Amino acid sequence: MGLGTLDGTAPLSLIDFDLYGAPPAATKGIAQGYLDTAGTGDEYIIGTVYNPQVSGAQRSVKSASANDTSAGTGARTITISYLTAAFLLKQETITMNGTTAVATVGTDYAYVEVMVCATVGSNLSNAGNITLYDNAAGGGGTFAQIGAGDGQTFYAQHYVPAGVTARVTRMQCGATAQSGKAYLIHTGNPSSTNLPEIILGPVMAYGAPGQFDHQFSTIIDVAGPDLIVLVDDPLGAAASTTFGSFEYIQF
Repeated sequence: MGLGTLDGTAPLSLIDFDLYGAPPAATKGIAQGYLDTAGTGDEYIIGTVYNPQVSGAQRSVKSASANDTSAGTGARTITISYLTAAFLLKQETITMNGTTAVATVGTDYAYVEVMVCATVGSNLSNAGNITLYDNAAGGGGTFAQIGAGDGQTFYAQHYVPAGVTARVTRMQCGATAQSGKAYLIHTGNPSSTNLPEIILGPVMAYGAPGQFDHQFSTIIDVAGPDLIVLVDDPLGAAASTTFGSFEYIQF
């Protein structure tokens, strides 16, 4: 752990990045999600269904609405950022065909980082739930999903590809009605089994309603392959919606 400064003498802080900037090859990202809650217990902040498949295969997408099609008022194309079983990050753009399944070109989908509406019609978002299915013919179970009107998957998680390190810089979380606490975890290589969930940084509380915004004074390094997830723990059983995100720099 720990990232050297420009002269290699000490770990970098956020101040160092502000002064010198990230390396040219760096990418910046934000993982954000929401979670409807009605009880207590730790849960990943993931807005819709997500079932990683671990092994790579060809998949398919279709919508619950006929308006999500190439000339429709909803989503016309979607872009999927996904990882292979070897934790290589890839991307594919797919033209929607309403309620008819469209097979992916890629045959190595194992994990999904994010799905977004790339082009849309007059509704400016997807009209129905857009589902990525386990198999190439619109069946076999749900892999990942964009909720109706969401425009993208809302998963407060990030897969760190093989060969790079993600530096977590900030996390935010809050809820509409119920107080609780939230924290980041990482799992290690998700292709392995029975790995512990290790907490990254502090456990932070939020009010009812309320939120926190925590900036890390020292950057947390997570080397790939790995999975970082924001976890919510409501302190009561009131119906509420939690919103959370974290930011990272990766190279």
